[in-house]
Amino acid sequence: MSEKGYTLSEVLLVLLMVSVLIGITSSVVPVYKETREMEGFLRQFSRDFHYAQMYAQNHQNLTFFIIDGERKKYYVTEGTELILTRNIPAGIEATSGTLKWRIYFTKLGHISNSGTWIFRGKHTIHGFTVMLGRGRHYYY
Repeated sequence: MSEKGYTLSEVLLVLLMVSVLIGITSSVVPVYKETREMEGFLRQFSRDFHYAQMYAQNHQNLTFFIIDGERKKYYVTEGTELILTRNIPAGIEATSGTLKWRIYFTKLGHISNSGTWIFRGKHTIHGFTVMLGRGRHYYY
């Protein structure tokens, strides 16, 4: 009489493989989620930075781009008028790097300073670099 079924070693092997897959997934997902959140934030930050430059050109006035690391916000202002404000997500910390917290665009769209801001997550670090001239920028 032959019985069909799995041996104890086969069942243990399958359980081991499932445990390993769950362990790998649970350690990779938080890093992936943080990376996606950081990339989304940097894309929006880049669009807002470009918006500030276009605003300065269209309104022919100085437009300020200000990062407030303590309140975890950044602002676009024209003089005392607040044009735009956004929150920096909770898991992201902004540091000044080589660029001051407060810069401005001239009415021609030129930027006051060049340099880099650093954005840190728990597992990732990204830079946002602004070049002299017409506000060309990139993040990495």
